[in-house]
Amino acid sequence: MQYSGIMESLVKSEGSLDFSSSRGLSRIFRDSEKGDAPMKKFCIRAMLFLLLPFALVLLFYPPPMERMVREVRNVPYVTPLGDGQNASSEIPRITFRDLLEYGPSFQRNLWWCAKNASKYRETSMKMDGVSPREWERFLAWLPHAPNGEKCFVYVESSSIFPINQLFSYHTRLEEDRFSAPVEFLEKGRIPLSLGFLLLCFFVIFKVRLYRSSSRGGILIARPGILLLWDLITLGILTVFSYGTLDALFVWMFHTSGMDEEFRVMGVIMSAILIPVMAFFITATGSQEIFMDSEGIEVTGMIGGTRIQWKDLREISVLPLKSVKKTGGLIVPKEVTRLLVLEGEGETLRIMEPPLKRTKREILEALAEKAPREFMGSLEALRREWKA
Repeated sequence: MQYSGIMESLVKSEGSLDFSSSRGLSRIFRDSEKGDAPMKKFCIRAMLFLLLPFALVLLFYPPPMERMVREVRNVPYVTPLGDGQNASSEIPRITFRDLLEYGPSFQRNLWWCAKNASKYRETSMKMDGVSPREWERFLAWLPHAPNGEKCFVYVESSSIFPINQLFSYHTRLEEDRFSAPVEFLEKGRIPLSLGFLLLCFFVIFKVRLYRSSSRGGILIARPGILLLWDLITLGILTVFSYGTLDALFVWMFHTSGMDEEFRVMGVIMSAILIPVMAFFITATGSQEIFMDSEGIEVTGMIGGTRIQWKDLREISVLPLKSVKKTGGLIVPKEVTRLLVLEGEGETLRIMEPPLKRTKREILEALAEKAPREFMGSLEALRREWKA
């Protein structure tokens, strides 16, 4: 069974509700007005799965926020003048460690010029890709040489081939292509991420997402389990959200971006996981079972279904399967097991609880309330449902 089949079965497990009737629609709208309405929780959970990973990525490890621009500007050049050991001690010295504060283009250009100084002695070499802001920041940090000379010594003694090279520097007015930060993203990412976080936490406490909505029945999953599932899902989505944000930045702001395959995978996986996991977790958390001497009722996201004991025909376990690739072969993989109760014209599908004690509670209640002719099958179901 493919994922579409799994989703279809999960929807069916939420109970049958006639959307074409005014009674069915009024029931949905009436439930949505409650603070713990399952449909509202589904929408809130989907929003959290989208915004929380975005906020974490923006705050701690944002994707590239620079783009290549072309303009006429003062382009920096450096010229190797000779061995730095013979230079005056008053000429400023810089090391590779000092360059760590600047972009990789700055470090790469200067290191390459120093390594090839013997080939290009007294030849001006362009600092390609170095932005005007980086060059101005470097000049503001660089100590002044005596007599106003525009020079410095680049020293790297820890490498296999030690570097000690005297350079002069100057600029030329010409057209250049370089990487420049997108100011809106650079200045706005932290306020935006904090705003996302505050909005998410406000919604969680306002809607009381993890408050138990039990009305006296057997809950398939308790709030603590739902919180754990949400945290695991958020951790997975954070990885894919990096690629999604990167794709968004490339599309809207034309940033340099990361690998295109990673961006595509991030967008596709986020588009699949967010609605599927939001529906699965909310559906599992909202399903509740009620049993009495007359019958059994299962309520869920979009309503409820009841079967009278006198109409019950069969109790069975339905495995839902997906596919996986193992050793180059496509093989079935079991995802979950539904407890199916078939009645006269109605079918109840109970989602598999995450805890064995909940399964035992359901089966013990069935053993107490269900007709006696089903007692033998309940023992087999206990083993098949792994309770």
